[in-house]
Amino acid sequence: MKKIGLILMTVVLVTMSACSKKQETKNIIEPQLEQITSVCKLATLECYYHNVAKSKKSAGSGIEHIGESSRRFWLEYSGKIKLGVDMSKGSMEINDDVVTVRMPKAEIISIDPDLENMSEVIASKDNSFINKNKIKSNDVSKSVEAAEEAILESVQEDDSLFIQASDNAKRLIENYINQIGELTGKQYEIKFETIEE
Repeated sequence: MKKIGLILMTVVLVTMSACSKKQETKNIIEPQLEQITSVCKLATLECYYHNVAKSKKSAGSGIEHIGESSRRFWLEYSGKIKLGVDMSKGSMEINDDVVTVRMPKAEIISIDPDLENMSEVIASKDNSFINKNKIKSNDVSKSVEAAEEAILESVQEDDSLFIQASDNAKRLIENYINQIGELTGKQYEIKFETIEE
Protein backbone atom coordinates (compact mmCIF):
# COMPACT_ATOMS: atom_id res chain seq x y z
CA MET A 1 0.00 0.00 0.00
CA LYS A 2 2.84 2.34 0.84
CA LYS A 3 4.37 1.71 -2.59
CA ILE A 4 1.10 2.56 -4.35
CA GLY A 5 0.75 5.75 -2.28
CA LEU A 6 4.33 6.76 -3.05
CA ILE A 7 3.81 6.13 -6.78
CA LEU A 8 0.54 8.13 -6.78
CA MET A 9 2.24 10.98 -4.91
CA THR A 10 5.11 11.04 -7.44
CA VAL A 11 2.66 11.05 -10.39
CA VAL A 12 0.69 13.94 -8.82
CA LEU A 13 3.87 15.99 -8.21
CA VAL A 14 5.14 15.41 -11.75
CA THR A 15 1.74 16.32 -13.19
CA MET A 16 1.51 19.48 -11.11
CA SER A 17 5.01 20.64 -12.01
CA ALA A 18 4.31 20.04 -15.71
CA CYS A 19 1.12 22.10 -15.50
CA SER A 20 2.81 25.03 -13.84
CA LYS A 21 5.29 25.61 -16.66
CA LYS A 22 5.85 29.33 -17.12
CA GLN A 23 4.70 30.91 -20.33
CA GLU A 24 7.44 32.80 -22.07
CA THR A 25 6.67 36.40 -22.86
CA LYS A 26 8.12 37.75 -26.04
CA ASN A 27 9.56 41.24 -25.70
CA ILE A 28 9.11 43.43 -28.72
CA ILE A 29 12.44 44.94 -29.62
CA GLU A 30 12.51 48.09 -31.68
CA PRO A 31 15.45 50.20 -32.77
CA GLN A 32 16.20 52.80 -30.14
CA LEU A 33 17.98 56.08 -30.66
CA GLU A 34 19.42 55.79 -27.15
CA GLN A 35 21.51 52.83 -28.30
CA ILE A 36 22.92 54.88 -31.16
CA THR A 37 23.31 58.16 -29.27
CA SER A 38 25.00 56.44 -26.33
CA VAL A 39 28.04 56.39 -28.58
CA CYS A 40 27.54 60.16 -29.02
CA LYS A 41 30.26 60.94 -31.53
CA LEU A 42 30.26 58.09 -33.99
CA ALA A 43 33.80 58.11 -35.45
CA THR A 44 33.38 56.60 -38.88
CA LEU A 45 36.51 57.61 -40.77
CA GLU A 46 40.13 57.71 -39.68
CA CYS A 47 42.68 59.35 -41.97
CA TYR A 48 46.42 59.22 -41.49
CA TYR A 49 48.65 62.04 -42.64
CA HIS A 50 52.31 62.89 -42.87
CA ASN A 51 53.17 66.55 -42.53
CA VAL A 52 56.16 68.85 -42.75
CA ALA A 53 56.17 71.86 -40.44
CA LYS A 54 58.29 74.65 -41.93
CA SER A 55 59.15 77.94 -40.33
CA LYS A 56 61.58 80.81 -40.19
CA LYS A 57 63.07 82.19 -37.01
CA SER A 58 63.96 85.79 -37.64
CA ALA A 59 66.95 87.40 -36.03
CA GLY A 60 66.03 89.28 -32.90
CA SER A 61 66.33 93.03 -32.51
CA GLY A 62 68.14 94.98 -29.86
CA ILE A 63 71.61 94.89 -28.37
CA GLU A 64 71.34 91.31 -27.05
CA HIS A 65 70.65 90.04 -30.59
CA ILE A 66 73.57 91.73 -32.38
CA GLY A 67 75.04 89.41 -34.97
CA GLU A 68 72.11 86.97 -35.11
CA SER A 69 70.99 85.75 -38.50
CA SER A 70 67.56 84.48 -39.55
CA ARG A 71 67.23 80.71 -39.80
CA ARG A 72 64.83 78.41 -41.58
CA PHE A 73 63.89 75.08 -40.03
CA TRP A 74 61.53 72.19 -40.63
CA LEU A 75 60.53 68.87 -39.16
CA GLU A 76 58.38 65.93 -40.19
CA TYR A 77 55.66 64.22 -38.19
CA SER A 78 52.60 62.05 -38.71
CA GLY A 79 49.14 61.98 -37.20
CA LYS A 80 45.55 60.95 -37.66
CA ILE A 81 42.26 62.74 -38.08
CA LYS A 82 38.93 61.21 -37.06
CA LEU A 83 35.72 62.28 -38.76
CA GLY A 84 32.24 61.22 -37.81
CA VAL A 85 28.73 62.18 -36.79
CA ASP A 86 27.56 63.55 -33.43
CA MET A 87 24.44 61.42 -32.94
CA SER A 88 23.51 63.22 -29.71
CA LYS A 89 22.23 65.95 -32.05
CA GLY A 90 20.20 63.42 -34.08
CA SER A 91 16.75 61.92 -33.75
CA MET A 92 14.92 58.81 -34.86
CA GLU A 93 11.24 58.22 -35.51
CA ILE A 94 9.51 54.87 -36.02
CA ASN A 95 6.16 54.71 -37.84
CA ASP A 96 5.07 51.10 -38.36
CA ASP A 97 7.92 49.61 -40.38
CA VAL A 98 9.48 52.92 -41.49
CA VAL A 99 12.43 54.25 -39.49
CA THR A 100 13.42 57.86 -40.19
CA VAL A 101 16.87 58.80 -38.90
CA ARG A 102 17.73 62.49 -38.76
CA MET A 103 21.44 63.03 -38.35
CA PRO A 104 23.78 66.02 -38.52
CA LYS A 105 26.49 66.39 -41.12
CA ALA A 106 29.83 64.74 -40.48
CA GLU A 107 32.42 66.77 -38.63
CA ILE A 108 36.02 66.53 -37.51
CA ILE A 109 36.01 64.72 -34.18
CA SER A 110 39.73 64.85 -33.40
CA ILE A 111 43.15 65.64 -34.79
CA ASP A 112 45.94 63.69 -33.13
CA PRO A 113 49.47 64.55 -34.25
CA ASP A 114 52.05 61.98 -33.19
CA LEU A 115 54.59 64.39 -31.73
CA GLU A 116 56.37 61.63 -29.82
CA ASN A 117 57.76 60.26 -33.09
CA MET A 118 58.52 63.45 -35.00
CA SER A 119 61.80 63.83 -36.81
CA GLU A 120 64.66 65.91 -35.53
CA VAL A 121 64.54 69.58 -36.38
CA ILE A 122 66.48 70.30 -39.55
CA ALA A 123 67.68 73.91 -39.66
CA SER A 124 69.68 76.12 -41.95
CA LYS A 125 73.21 76.82 -40.80
CA ASP A 126 73.64 79.53 -38.19
CA ASN A 127 76.29 81.77 -39.80
CA SER A 128 76.64 84.00 -36.78
CA PHE A 129 79.97 84.09 -34.96
CA ILE A 130 78.84 86.38 -32.17
CA ASN A 131 75.28 85.45 -31.21
CA LYS A 132 73.65 82.14 -32.09
CA ASN A 133 69.97 82.18 -33.08
CA LYS A 134 68.94 78.91 -31.43
CA ILE A 135 65.76 77.07 -32.44
CA LYS A 136 63.86 76.57 -29.18
CA SER A 137 60.99 74.23 -28.29
CA ASN A 138 58.44 77.07 -28.42
CA ASP A 139 59.62 77.86 -31.99
CA VAL A 140 58.97 74.22 -32.91
CA SER A 141 55.57 74.26 -31.15
CA LYS A 142 54.47 77.37 -33.08
CA SER A 143 55.59 75.77 -36.33
CA VAL A 144 53.65 72.55 -35.63
CA GLU A 145 50.59 74.60 -34.58
CA ALA A 146 50.64 76.46 -37.91
CA ALA A 147 51.08 73.18 -39.81
CA GLU A 148 48.12 71.64 -37.93
CA GLU A 149 45.93 74.62 -38.86
CA ALA A 150 46.91 74.08 -42.51
CA ILE A 151 45.97 70.37 -42.22
CA LEU A 152 42.64 71.32 -40.63
CA GLU A 153 41.87 73.76 -43.47
CA SER A 154 42.85 71.15 -46.04
CA VAL A 155 40.52 68.54 -44.52
CA GLN A 156 37.65 71.04 -44.17
CA GLU A 157 37.91 71.82 -47.88
CA ASP A 158 37.76 68.13 -48.87
CA ASP A 159 34.02 67.39 -49.08
CA SER A 160 34.68 63.78 -50.13
CA LEU A 161 36.01 62.95 -46.64
CA PHE A 162 32.85 64.28 -44.97
CA ILE A 163 30.62 62.46 -47.47
CA GLN A 164 32.49 59.20 -46.82
CA ALA A 165 32.21 59.70 -43.02
CA SER A 166 28.43 60.32 -43.35
CA ASP A 167 27.99 57.28 -45.59
CA ASN A 168 29.90 55.12 -43.11
CA ALA A 169 27.68 56.38 -40.25
CA LYS A 170 24.55 55.58 -42.29
CA ARG A 171 25.82 52.04 -42.95
CA LEU A 172 26.53 51.48 -39.23
CA ILE A 173 23.06 52.72 -38.22
CA GLU A 174 21.44 50.73 -41.03
CA ASN A 175 23.22 47.55 -39.87
CA TYR A 176 22.06 48.16 -36.28
CA ILE A 177 18.42 48.60 -37.35
CA ASN A 178 18.57 45.57 -39.68
CA GLN A 179 19.97 43.40 -36.87
CA ILE A 180 17.07 44.46 -34.63
CA GLY A 181 14.74 43.57 -37.50
CA GLU A 182 16.29 40.12 -37.83
CA LEU A 183 15.84 39.50 -34.10
CA THR A 184 12.18 40.46 -34.23
CA GLY A 185 11.34 39.08 -37.65
CA LYS A 186 10.48 42.56 -38.88
CA GLN A 187 11.84 44.29 -41.95
CA TYR A 188 12.31 48.04 -41.64
CA GLU A 189 12.46 50.63 -44.37
CA ILE A 190 15.16 53.09 -43.36
CA LYS A 191 15.17 56.74 -44.42
CA PHE A 192 17.91 59.23 -43.64
CA GLU A 193 17.53 62.99 -43.40
CA THR A 194 20.36 65.45 -42.82
CA ILE A 195 19.89 68.08 -40.13
CA GLU A 196 21.10 71.54 -41.08
CA GLU A 197 22.76 73.20 -38.11
